[in-house]
Amino acid sequence: MFRGFPGGSRGNLFQKLEGVFVFGITEERMTEIGMNFGITGFILFMLFIIWELAQKSNVGKRGTAVMFMVLGTGMVGFVAKFLIKFMLKV
Repeated sequence: MFRGFPGGSRGNLFQKLEGVFVFGITEERMTEIGMNFGITGFILFMLFIIWELAQKSNVGKRGTAVMFMVLGTGMVGFVAKFLIKFMLKV
């Protein structure tokens, strides 16, 4: 039978886990790595989808460029944030 969490409450259990390292990496660093690689992979996948859509719709070179500019605009913020952090070494 379940008798509860060690230490009496759920909060105490998670307070004890704050300094734990997983594979020698802190939670903050693991989240940063996951966000950078995960979102970068997602952006590359979206670029592939835009390219495939342009190829299947036979829009030509100018139409393909317009599709990349319009549909790819949302990715500019993430790329700009990455470049600013890289240039400022933050």
